[in-house]
Amino acid sequence: MFSGDPVQDRGYIDRNFPGDRYFYLSSGPFTLAPGDSQEVVAAKVIAIGSDRLDSITQLRNAARMAHLAYYFNFRTPKFQPPAPRVVASTTKNVVVLSWDDAAEEFQFNTSGDLPVNALTFRWKFEGYNVYQLSKPEMDSATQAMKIATFDVVDEIMDVWDLVHDEASGEDLLRPVQTAFDTGLHRYLLIDQDRLRHRPITYGREVYFAVTSYAVVEGEPSRYSLPRVLESDWLPVAVTPANPLPGRVLPLSVGDTLYARHTRGSANGVVMAIVLHPEQLAQHEYTVEFDSAGGGTTWSARREDGTVVVSSWENQTGDENYPVVDGFLLKVIQDSSMPNTPDDQYSFRTPRGVPKDIAAAFKEIDQINVFPNPYYGRNKDEIDALHRFVTFTHLPEHATLRIFTLGGKLVRELEHRGPSTFHRWDLRNEIGVAVASGMYIVHIDMPEFGVSKVLKLAVFQPEDRPPYLDWSWPVNYKR
Repeated sequence: MFSGDPVQDRGYIDRNFPGDRYFYLSSGPFTLAPGDSQEVVAAKVIAIGSDRLDSITQLRNAARMAHLAYYFNFRTPKFQPPAPRVVASTTKNVVVLSWDDAAEEFQFNTSGDLPVNALTFRWKFEGYNVYQLSKPEMDSATQAMKIATFDVVDEIMDVWDLVHDEASGEDLLRPVQTAFDTGLHRYLLIDQDRLRHRPITYGREVYFAVTSYAVVEGEPSRYSLPRVLESDWLPVAVTPANPLPGRVLPLSVGDTLYARHTRGSANGVVMAIVLHPEQLAQHEYTVEFDSAGGGTTWSARREDGTVVVSSWENQTGDENYPVVDGFLLKVIQDSSMPNTPDDQYSFRTPRGVPKDIAAAFKEIDQINVFPNPYYGRNKDEIDALHRFVTFTHLPEHATLRIFTLGGKLVRELEHRGPSTFHRWDLRNEIGVAVASGMYIVHIDMPEFGVSKVLKLAVFQPEDRPPYLDWSWPVNYKR
């Protein structure tokens, strides 16, 4: 073994001293009494890079991960905050994301796990990151743009850590998390497609992920331990759309319901700000207060006794409040006349009309398909293997039958569910891509007793199989 660095070409390295190599590994010394045992942990680390030197770099990275697993006694499943559970809904041009607060209880201690000098490090929940993604799966080809960060107000903002730089082969100090002491939010309204530099567009599917992250107390970098732990990315696909035909929502995103002060003398305000109108149900909610433990907390329950918020402390009026049953519930107190256990507030959420036939027929008239004509590609397609057109303004139940001009049935699609969209992958019943031409689409809507007919033009691109020699005059079309 030589002490030099072949990646940086410095020090004592192998190529300067040719000859046979013999490796001897030892550990210890150990003092063992008769009957004692000693555990020995070994790791086999293998890596391959783009060339011989990059392979060494990748081997070092793999060795760091092996050290990390050892330091934490192989407790890798707990070494990460949980991913928030995200609820997504849309209007025609706005995406609404909200998430739960379960990750805020995350705390990870190394006490008892680090074999090095009995060191103890602690990671605590710090905030949330919101990303827009280029596709619904997380892989090496997925683009991700951070569009928002919400963090605890504690003066922990930019966090720097050693990051391996592939160009130089060295570990460089870089920012790994940026925040602004914004305070915690658990919702976000999005009206811009940041990856495509355009507004959120009706019918154009977009993808997001919300993660939680924790920050360490102390300086663990010398042990290859990260300063920031981030949860898994769980992509959420959202297609901006109107409600189902005939469904009338009781309220819109951003509408506010104010509670009645039914008991007590405080000068407080309780409000429910609507985020997901489709989730609203006709319920009576009661907000009450408790001063056990020294401070005043508040809880909310439905008329059936179901507790939807328990022992929440915040009454400042900022955005650090829970999202329940489709709305953000805020409790604000006046410091001169604060809320006490003697106070009580109540409010009722309305329920929309589940099916308005007259409104449904207006929506059904707007049923269409895009892009039409289909000219070889759809700008929303991820790649050339996943071609499609999209039918819009569909009711909850519909049957779509696609025919050639000669009346031959090409494909039958069953639409079920709350989405007003349905995609056709431009393939027939046995999975073969359809030919270029005109198609007739008959849409049957039995719940309304009506049907609609559309015309769709398809121009398929020319496919050139890679096994053909294109120096020959071959004219191949799928």
